[in-house]
Amino acid sequence: MFALEINNVNKRYGKFIALSDINFKIDHGDFVGLLGVNGAGKTSLISSISGINNFDGEIKIMGYDVIKQVVPAKKNLGVVPQELAYDPFLTVYQTLKFQSRHFECFRKQTEDSSGRQALCQSRVNF
Repeated sequence: MFALEINNVNKRYGKFIALSDINFKIDHGDFVGLLGVNGAGKTSLISSISGINNFDGEIKIMGYDVIKQVVPAKKNLGVVPQELAYDPFLTVYQTLKFQSRHFECFRKQTEDSSGRQALCQSRVNF
């Protein structure tokens, strides 16, 4: 099983082809960056991986199909947006707690450091 698996992914906006037959796999623990000129399809691919875009093909996160198994796939996904939108009055822990509720990841934890560590580990899969 791969951390991320992209199989035959295609994305069109009308007649414009944003993604054409994209295929790659990312192993656990790998760090990957997407580089390309404007219009190369970077945002279209990230949007497809995160479930924002409809696409043709198959995308799996930790073995979970992002279309057929939305909740478990998103529980294993972390996205850093292009534009940071955060509340400067929240702590890092409060921000993680808030964000994790979107994907049913937060379980009641104590407010001590072990609870914070467990929450962080569950979100980034250490």
